[in-house]
Amino acid sequence: MRLLALFLIATAIAVGVGSLALGDDGPPDPRWPRGEVNVFAPTQGAVDSLIFAAKRWTGSGADVKVRVVKYERDADVLVRLDDARLTRECGPRCFGFTTAIGRPKDGKSEIVLRERLGKPTSLSVWVAAHELGHVLGLRHVKDSPTCTIMSPGWFDTRCAPTLSEDVPRYRELWCVPTPADIRAAAKLYGGGPRTDSDRCV
Repeated sequence: MRLLALFLIATAIAVGVGSLALGDDGPPDPRWPRGEVNVFAPTQGAVDSLIFAAKRWTGSGADVKVRVVKYERDADVLVRLDDARLTRECGPRCFGFTTAIGRPKDGKSEIVLRERLGKPTSLSVWVAAHELGHVLGLRHVKDSPTCTIMSPGWFDTRCAPTLSEDVPRYRELWCVPTPADIRAAAKLYGGGPRTDSDRCV
């Protein structure tokens, strides 16, 4: 009986090692199939910010397509406006948080935004584009030598929007996303920047 038990344990270990060798328990592929992501936002203001940011990513030159959908059931990513949760997740100065970098292994991903970002401004579009960058699989870029929307804080980069703009301004969002951000997304999905503007370096 003891020999049988040892045999069964050895067999289980061998099966487990085989599973790991095949990569069954490895990290999930962070890419979305065909680069397509559907996002749902709960308020019209948040929808407007997300639509602006989604259009900037979709038209960037990277092979991605970010859509804002009308119904939560059709979404891969859900946007929440929740100050209390956001403070718990990343602190009182945090504007946004994403629950997964790239495509989650199970379920839907979430973007949590400050409640005051429910009104579309240059800053709200910037933050939305940053969080969509995480959704696409991009990570923070600290101390970047070039302009990027993927810095940990919007104030850490030379091409960030000002706080004074009360509506989205094209001149404030020219570098959303930047060529550096687009190249990072293109490494995952293909494509590349359509233009390398001197304004975004």
